[in-house]
Amino acid sequence: MVKNDFLVFVLIEYFVRLIERWRSKSIPMKAAASTIFIGGTLLAVPWQEILINNVFALEILSPKEGGADWPVIAGCFLIVVGVFFWVWACFEVKQPDKEKLINDKWISSAVNVSASKVYCYCGNISFLSDIDVVVASENTDFELGGAKSISVSGRLRAMAASRDEFNQITRDNLEEWVIAWKEIKGKKRDFNLGLCIECNEPYETSRYGIKSIIFAIAISKNDTGIAFLESASIRDIIKYVVDYCVARGFKTVFIPVFGLGKGNCSRSEALDYTLSAIYFELKRQSSGLDVYVGVYRLMDVIKLGGILGKWK
Repeated sequence: MVKNDFLVFVLIEYFVRLIERWRSKSIPMKAAASTIFIGGTLLAVPWQEILINNVFALEILSPKEGGADWPVIAGCFLIVVGVFFWVWACFEVKQPDKEKLINDKWISSAVNVSASKVYCYCGNISFLSDIDVVVASENTDFELGGAKSISVSGRLRAMAASRDEFNQITRDNLEEWVIAWKEIKGKKRDFNLGLCIECNEPYETSRYGIKSIIFAIAISKNDTGIAFLESASIRDIIKYVVDYCVARGFKTVFIPVFGLGKGNCSRSEALDYTLSAIYFELKRQSSGLDVYVGVYRLMDVIKLGGILGKWK
């Protein structure tokens, strides 16, 4: 099971993010939520009394002496006002409500699967250390992310680059390697899903303990930019990666959840396809392997932790 201290930490962070999201809401939306909540609270007690009296006393209540029941009137008024604020908020120009990427490193305790161990790695891969093999998720065009991008391949590209004393890139090693590989293959794009491309020259990523990089063609995009995953392709990729590590004696591997991050695929599909493939492949292996499953956002951690917590 995933240890309680990690889950408690994640839950605390989740509530902090909820507070941040509340603070970022517009004034009409905050007013709508507040007034409806207060109005509902005012209505709760009188209606409970009405229900109890009718059920147990079996009599219809007459109006209270001295006039109308003010909590009911106030509650109804606040709910109407809250609905007004909610309608107002709906017509406002909405900003995209994007989850923040975690620019840090969180690692859960291990979950055992046969002889192997699986960890949740949440955050920036620039903080990786002593991971033998890193898998990068690519689409069928196999174009690396920019050296300043937040994708796995983009950050690997920045980590592998040669730099001068001012930390400026003097040679884009991984980009040059990909261009050379495409020239050898005589193909520039439209690679098959499930294809895995080994780069056994880690370049400057060796400073992080990385010994090999695998580019996995896991995502296809249509003309509108919508991304798709195939369960069978993800299984092929995971099988290739696990067999590759076992055959070469590597003990640790980082595997991202394919389709999350810039892939923008369905979170449930991405987690299900990747985690089920990892579980199946590790179950059939007698050799031990430490697998770090990479995610980038808080809700990804919560979903992933829930899945790992069910593994035995």
